[in-house]
Amino acid sequence: MSFQQKKRWGNDNRRAGGGNGNGNGGYGGSGNGFSRRGGSTSSSSGNSNRNGGGGNRRAGGGGSSGNRYGSRNSGGGNRNGARNSSGGGRFGGGRGGGGVDVGYKLPLNVVAQMMGIFGTMVAVLIAVLYVQTPGKNDGSFFPDKKKHPSKYAYEKYVLQYTPCWMFVLGIICVMQLYEDFDSSAYNVVCGCLALPLMLQPHLLPTGPDEKRKWWERYSTKANLWIAIYSFIGNYWYTHYFYNIMNAEYTMPATRLNNVPIPVIFASYFCYSTYHVFSNALMRKVETTYEKGSARTLLLVTVVIIAAYTAAFIETVFCSSFPYYKFNYKNDWDMALTSGSALYAIYFAISFPAFYYFDRDIDVKADDDDKKKPRKVTLWDTALSTCGYSMMTLMALDFVRLYLEVPLNVKISFNNYY
Repeated sequence: MSFQQKKRWGNDNRRAGGGNGNGNGGYGGSGNGFSRRGGSTSSSSGNSNRNGGGGNRRAGGGGSSGNRYGSRNSGGGNRNGARNSSGGGRFGGGRGGGGVDVGYKLPLNVVAQMMGIFGTMVAVLIAVLYVQTPGKNDGSFFPDKKKHPSKYAYEKYVLQYTPCWMFVLGIICVMQLYEDFDSSAYNVVCGCLALPLMLQPHLLPTGPDEKRKWWERYSTKANLWIAIYSFIGNYWYTHYFYNIMNAEYTMPATRLNNVPIPVIFASYFCYSTYHVFSNALMRKVETTYEKGSARTLLLVTVVIIAAYTAAFIETVFCSSFPYYKFNYKNDWDMALTSGSALYAIYFAISFPAFYYFDRDIDVKADDDDKKKPRKVTLWDTALSTCGYSMMTLMALDFVRLYLEVPLNVKISFNNYY
């Protein structure tokens, strides 16, 4: 396929999912493109208004007028209109169609490449483990309840809440409830899923935090750290995916700097879980092996593997959501390999930063000790996360410069693009 042909994938009309000669949507009546919020760009359509040629909410005319989901009761019987039309496949679909063939499957060479990447990481991990010197203790994934009760309480709460938000998002994706969502619904769902973490330091403080003022609580500072990092990550870093990976959010959403606000909420509770898991892995290393250069090498290895794995898993999950799409045919292949590496930069910097954040929260001052425990304020917390965010931004920009990709930050003036 030539460059010009690739460029046409998903770009003939930003709101059109069809674009082929037949203009068929979900196997329904011919002559109209059944994109989710657009008609076809083919000559057969003749009309491509925002809500479809036939006046339906989600599909253009043809044999399904009057039906809310377009082609659900048409010849093809497909619930989602354009998802299986020529402009959309499993990866892409969604508003504005996609850039992927019907029945698209991940090429075997990409599967082999991913197996090679993870196989290499496992091999390196085994080699680094071989040179470690075991410590006196077996080690632990969780903070010591007596020495670090504040971190223990925070991480325990996050781990208890994690299955809740995973279950809700899983139900939404499996049952495709997002098909009925408008911008307000996305805001409500993602905002409500973030609230239990945001409000916990104030309404349900646990451990030593119960006796502290709200601004001195570890849970308050930890939540602020994650919230700022996830906000900056979406506000700035998302545009590197827009430019380098040709990514695009196409669902109806209230936007800030052309980034859907519900995605910022979702990143907040997702990142909370990711960082607690990374804390557990790094803690296991520190408490299992003797301190030294070998252990430091193991920590670096574990962080890189954890960062890439978290990025890859989230990318795979996003592939099932049709409103986060890539405009070129092979971009999902690239997203699972190179895209995961680009995304991993976020976590390669933030995982160790969050792990070492406010380590002295439970250390009591002793007049006999020359070294006093450092007290971390909310301002210190903001400075810390902003500093690491800048490091991440520079790392992403160095990648962009290396690839010679211009950075274009587009401002959104409506709920769609």
